[in-house]
Amino acid sequence: MTSHPRRKSSRAFALAAWAIGFVILGTMIGVVAHEFGMIADNEHRTIDDLVGQWKTVDLNVGEIVPLSDKAGAARAVMIDINGGQVEVYHYDVSDPEQLKRMEAIRASHTIETRGEKVPAEVNGAFVMTMVGDHPAKDRILHTFKGFGTFEGIKKEDELDLPK
Repeated sequence: MTSHPRRKSSRAFALAAWAIGFVILGTMIGVVAHEFGMIADNEHRTIDDLVGQWKTVDLNVGEIVPLSDKAGAARAVMIDINGGQVEVYHYDVSDPEQLKRMEAIRASHTIETRGEKVPAEVNGAFVMTMVGDHPAKDRILHTFKGFGTFEGIKKEDELDLPK
């Protein structure tokens, strides 16, 4: 005995409806998580944007010097904050080679620069080093970890900074 043609099409319709429902639900969860700052979305942001966020928490950001050893990043700088230095590396995650390096840093929590491995903090497409002994470590790290979240971007936008 063969199946009725309408039963097959209604079963296919029900499966398609469930699949579409899951896609919509997943998209909604992603949008809500992004809007409430639960997901970092900073790969399109710049080191200058990060500096702006440090300024929002009243950190005194001084000289920004390009680094000659970029550790495979698109851009690398040393930044003077409250009289101490941190290094920041920005990776272009659309470049397969840089993405590969970024994933290795994320997995090991270290970056190889100037021939040695050093501890590294990672947030999205950004890596920061030399923060361990910094006198303002807690504020620098807190702001770095919030960089790219909705709340952090809102605070940065409230500043009157040149873009």
